[in-house]
Amino acid sequence: MVSGRGDLSTPLDTRLAGLGRRRRVRLVVPSFQLVPSVLSTTDYMAMLPRQSIEANANLDLAIRQPPVEVDGFPLHLAWHSRQTHDAVVQHVAEIIHAILGPTSTSSDGTSKP
Repeated sequence: MVSGRGDLSTPLDTRLAGLGRRRRVRLVVPSFQLVPSVLSTTDYMAMLPRQSIEANANLDLAIRQPPVEVDGFPLHLAWHSRQTHDAVVQHVAEIIHAILGPTSTSSDGTSKP
């Protein structure tokens, strides 16, 4: 989660609660620009602005449209591309999409640019 003030709730949490869901936050950082490097070294997933991912193209992150819209700016589900074919990562991503709604993705499970 990104929070400049250390808040543990965002508009995404409000949206999820409206759907009867919640998320488990594992890490809070003060800037979206820190998230891509965290994703490149962990098995975490994050929803963040596309610009944060594109600015770190060298980290080879997979990008997929999120299953819910969140007010404020568009978010994307991302993880390191080495995990694109990881059955567990794909299973979790599919669960997120199944619970929160369908999206349009390419054949390899990533969003089209």
